[in-house]
Order: sequence, then structure tokens, then C-alpha cells
Amino acid sequence: MDEKTRINEVDHICVIVNDIEKAIERVSRTFQIPPIKVEEYASTARSQGKDIGKYKVKLAMVKIANNVILELLQITEGKSIEQDWLKKHGETIHHMAIKVDDIDKEASKWETKGIRILQEDHGKWIYLDTENILGMNIELVPSA
Repeated sequence: MDEKTRINEVDHICVIVNDIEKAIERVSRTFQIPPIKVEEYASTARSQGKDIGKYKVKLAMVKIANNVILELLQITEGKSIEQDWLKKHGETIHHMAIKVDDIDKEASKWETKGIRILQEDHGKWIYLDTENILGMNIELVPSA
């Protein structure tokens, strides 16, 4: 029997959005939350071991409960799997990020179960293709 994965800590849940400002407005009208800061990042994505180029995002981390952080993510430039997800599914949950001690070791464990790596950013994070299992992807992030 395959060893089952235990998730010890969820870092955040990510919703891919078309317009981050409109998404923040909707969330702010619904939840009692602290002020939201939008940040911009560039990422160098890899897929199947090959660089697929840089892309840019706007993101906001929103603490909607003591133990739940919602990440709102808008792709602003370049190619990424998040864009493909948005085209296919619309604005919805893309992934749940879990904290792990060693993301490469953890990704290898998932791969032995037949779960492929969708995209990664040189040890910063790894997306696993768990859509058929969960209806969303898993992101591995370092716990430290």
C-alpha cells in the first residue's frame, strides 16, 4: 500500500483573478480584514526541467481567519500555468500551499505516486498536478 501524505501546515489558499483590485474590493466587502497590500513579483518558471521564461504577478496575502491566508494572484505579464488555469476555470481556487521541510524531497515522494510537477521556481516553490484528486493543485513551499 502506498504511504499516505500527511499535511501538517497549510501556508495559504490561492485564488487566481483577472483583476486584483476588483477581487480585493469583493473580499473587503465580505470579510472583516486588515488593510490589504498588493505586491508585484517576477518569477522564473520551470516546467518539466526546462525554463519557460519570466512572468510577473500582482499578489495580495489576505488573512481572512486566524488560521487561513487567502492569496489573490493576478498574472500581469508572461506565460504561466496560472494563466492557463484562469482561461480554463475562471476566477477560482488554483492551489493550496503546504509547508514542507525539503520541497525537492517532498516533490519526489509525490512523483513516486504518479503526481507530476507542473511548474517550479528554483527551490522557492513547486506546483504539483493534483487537479484530478482535489480539483486544485498543491504548492510546496519551504517551511523555513
